[in-house]
Amino acid sequence: MIQLNVNLSGLKELEKQLRELSGPGSIAGAKVLRSAMMSTSLPLFRQIQRTAPISAGKPRKRKSKKGTVEIRPGFLKHKIRRRSYINKTGHGNRNISGSGLVKIRIGGFAPYTHFVEYGTDYGPRHPFTIAPQPFIRPAFDAHWRGLLNNFSGILAKRLASARKRMNR
Repeated sequence: MIQLNVNLSGLKELEKQLRELSGPGSIAGAKVLRSAMMSTSLPLFRQIQRTAPISAGKPRKRKSKKGTVEIRPGFLKHKIRRRSYINKTGHGNRNISGSGLVKIRIGGFAPYTHFVEYGTDYGPRHPFTIAPQPFIRPAFDAHWRGLLNNFSGILAKRLASARKRMNR
């Protein structure tokens, strides 16, 4: 999978407040952060889905253990996903390295996504040479400033709402 990592630094105080909001044994603060990140990343996710290339090939039939399977072009567009992870322990685990609280992954979860994004270069006459068709990086470049600008406003609203719920 292709990963574009964005690390925001200087958020230790925010993370501390989110952990305090949660209280011991609760992940309410992490849920607030995840909710803000997921809603902020929605335009980027939809742009990547819209611009994912579709193969112009014909459907093919392949034999499998369960019988004949029809493989249709356009599988990549359906494998664009957003996944979120919450670090409940505060220590690194298989999904989140370090002591990060929340992680969001957006991208093509097909095994050949990187070949489509970057292409292959086996030589000009090689039958498996594929021209690059970037769709993830251009979407990210078009949306990253909006992501950062919208994130603070959405997070502030979600935090205020969570504080109201906690004070009831």
